[in-house]
Amino acid sequence: TTVRRGPGGRFRFLVNRTDETVTVPGLAGEVLVGTAGDEGGVVLAAREVAVLRTPAG
Repeated sequence: TTVRRGPGGRFRFLVNRTDETVTVPGLAGEVLVGTAGDEGGVVLAAREVAVLRTPAG
């Protein structure tokens, strides 16, 4: 996980480096790239990337 901050908000980059689908629970924010989980969080397919944005402040 990498986090970058800027005027547009806080951006969290997640990378699944495995050959399996993984679910990362408990993440807040707007999913810009990737798939949102049913109960929050993110679902990452094998070798997939996700980007979440939370408001600045």
